[in-house]
Amino acid sequence: MKDLILIWILIIFVNNIQATQKESRSKSKMVKGNQERSTNFTFKSDFAQGVVSSFYKKIVLKGNSEVVSSDFKLRADEIEIYGENGSCLEARGNVFYEDYKNKMHVKAQFLFFNRKLDNFYLQKGVELEDLENNMLIKAERVEGNNKANVYIMQYSVKIYKDDTFARSESGTYNKEEKEMILEGVPAIYQKDNYYSASRIIFNTKTNRYKLEGSVEGEFTQVENDVSKEKK
Repeated sequence: MKDLILIWILIIFVNNIQATQKESRSKSKMVKGNQERSTNFTFKSDFAQGVVSSFYKKIVLKGNSEVVSSDFKLRADEIEIYGENGSCLEARGNVFYEDYKNKMHVKAQFLFFNRKLDNFYLQKGVELEDLENNMLIKAERVEGNNKANVYIMQYSVKIYKDDTFARSESGTYNKEEKEMILEGVPAIYQKDNYYSASRIIFNTKTNRYKLEGSVEGEFTQVENDVSKEKK
């Protein structure tokens, strides 16, 4: 009996989302210049429970939870779906998020994603892999807006890019400008060379960097380089 009630709740929840999406699509056709693309998604898990009313709709997925759309795939121990047209997603425990559109893979212990605003918040053991720029970002907290292509990193920030490794306590990554600003005792390592400063500006396309304030470093010159200079 409980299983039948749960299935009934899920059917109502899905039908409400689809009905609202159809209504929003028909309204957008009537209003020129104000069209919005509606993205359908599917979900599955070992267990689910939902709350459905005329004012509020929410579904909670637990155990091997997964939400999939044409733009992304989200897996976690637990996922909550709520908001208008299921626009808000919260994921907890062993979160893995594949962003097809922005070519990124994300791992964390907590994720909040607003599909309507296209922004997200990540926390605890965050690993953000930028596939397009062959770069891995690690931090304890990351906030991002995919429309602006700007990501704010905080606490134990680590950057891995080709033969470059950088660390700091905070940073801002502008993916479109391919520029990363590191602050809070930042340091950068390239092969055998090491530099620290008050502020480091790193170009993720050229792997070049700019050091600002209280600059220190250690530079290793290879013997082959010395012989070339003498020539």
